[in-house]
Amino acid sequence: MADKENYQMAIDLLSCHLGLSEEEAKERLGLAEKKSEQATKHIPEPNLSR
Repeated sequence: MADKENYQMAIDLLSCHLGLSEEEAKERLGLAEKKSEQATKHIPEPNLSR
């Protein structure tokens, strides 16, 4: 994601003037992480074929 400092004023303006949450403002600016890009934890399944 781009440097937060570069977009903080735009995020604040959208939040204040349009009543958006910070996450909604980031989505409008195209800065929000997509679900597939977010860190996920993979837990291996137990081996039941013993």
